[in-house]
Amino acid sequence: METIKRATTPRHKRPRQTIVGLCAAIVTAAAALVGAAPAQAATPWFEIFYSPNCGAGKSASKVYVGTNSGERWINDRFDNANFGTAGHGQLIVNNAASIYIYHAGVQINYDQNRWWGAESITGQCFNLEGGPRNANRNWRTYAK
Repeated sequence: METIKRATTPRHKRPRQTIVGLCAAIVTAAAALVGAAPAQAATPWFEIFYSPNCGAGKSASKVYVGTNSGERWINDRFDNANFGTAGHGQLIVNNAASIYIYHAGVQINYDQNRWWGAESITGQCFNLEGGPRNANRNWRTYAK
């Protein structure tokens, strides 16, 4: 006796595989969104210089990172000589000529109730005049 084979039509599983693949992609994307951390903001910082124009290649500086309020620098000194050595080791109080601000707002107290302030997101140099330059006592930094 001879075996007769039935003709069969091939089944295409492609549509089902596509749907399964799409579902997996959606679940993965949803899990990534639910567990995603918020975008990190840039850390606020400023650098204060002994010379005008943010050192212009010849002045010592001091870098302060992060936010703070009412911090005193009465005993802090210009300790960074990456831009030059003029003023290196000098006290910041009464000797600050300029400040570079990045992703921050900075306020400098120079006469008990008088404050000088500036803000920059992209980074900018500010020259200090009068009170903030010659009588700076403390500062506040906030994120921008």
